[in-house]
Formats: sequence, structure tokens, C-alpha cells
Amino acid sequence: MKIMIDIVDVDETEVVIRTKSLTPEILELQKALESSSDRNCSITFYKGEVEYYFDIGKVLFFETCNKVVCAHTKDDVFDTHYKLYELEAMLSSNFVRISKSSIVNIDKVFSITKNITASSCVEFSESYKKVFVSRAYYKDLVELLKNRKR
Repeated sequence: MKIMIDIVDVDETEVVIRTKSLTPEILELQKALESSSDRNCSITFYKGEVEYYFDIGKVLFFETCNKVVCAHTKDDVFDTHYKLYELEAMLSSNFVRISKSSIVNIDKVFSITKNITASSCVEFSESYKKVFVSRAYYKDLVELLKNRKR
């Protein structure tokens, strides 16, 4: 493997991987870089007047509720001061859009109950919470879930 570092004047650091084929080693490298990126991604969560700081990996999903974006964890709900499109740009590929109003952490998805005529229900391990994936996003979500590493 050849490694090059090119120092240039840019607004944001960018990592480009050029490869002949997508190997398990390349996928592992991608995941390591993304998790490193997540550690640098700092989101403050709010509940009333209290600010909370915890690992983004604990978030099951983000959803818009009454014009506020809420972060759902296993047992709680917190507000954020971000819009969904801002979160989508900030977070790693483990977080994917599943509807106009929701982003889900695919590492926490336990099951999907398919509904051909309406939105399908996404359930999470170790939680009673559910969120719905719209038909437009269903196929991409299932493909990502099939390709994720356990």
C-alpha cells in the first residue's frame, strides 16, 4: 500500500482512497477513518436547561418533532440545535437518512417490518423505540444493513 500526504490550503480535510477493488481491508480502513471522524464530531444535546455530552454512537435515530430535531437514545430523547441536513453532512456513514424527517444509526437497527403499501417499521435492539422508513429509502437501507460488518 502506498500512502501519500499532500498539504494544501483547504477548508476541510479530505481523505481519498484509490483502489483496484473494494477489499475487506479497505472497508476496515474506511470504518476506522469514519469512527475517528465521529470522535471529532461533537454534538451537544439538550433537555430543558441541561446540556448533555455523550458518544454519538449511543443515538438510535434523529427525527424532527415540532420543528426541533430530537436525538433518541435507548431510554431518552434529547433536543439538538441542528437541522437534519446539517447532521447528515456531519455524521459518519453509519447514520443514514430513512425518511424526510429521520436519520437512523444502522449499527443499532435490529429489525424492519416491511409494509408494501406504506412506511416500514424499524426497530432497535435493547429498546422499545420505533421509527418508520419511507418506501423511497427502504431499498437503500436494507442494502446498507446487508453490507454492514457485525
